[in-house]
Amino acid sequence: MKIHGIFIGIDRFQSPSINWLSCARRDAVALYSLFSDNLQGNFHLIFDENATRDSIESRVKELSNCADDDIVIFSFSGHGTKYP
Repeated sequence: MKIHGIFIGIDRFQSPSINWLSCARRDAVALYSLFSDNLQGNFHLIFDENATRDSIESRVKELSNCADDDIVIFSFSGHGTKYP
């Protein structure tokens, strides 16, 4: 059994129509640190300008190699949606 984690935090957006946040990156860093400092595993931190569709998709694709008993943690901190 292995533990895999992807921690994403986006405070700063390229589009000027999306308001910037102040704690999403901090949330992702805190969770990444909690897991990577205390557990052995394969953990990735992606934030702000590095949180592109391509970078996130490539990390998620890596999870297709997980064994049935592996644990996967996926965390996103950023804007949500106003639609249910």
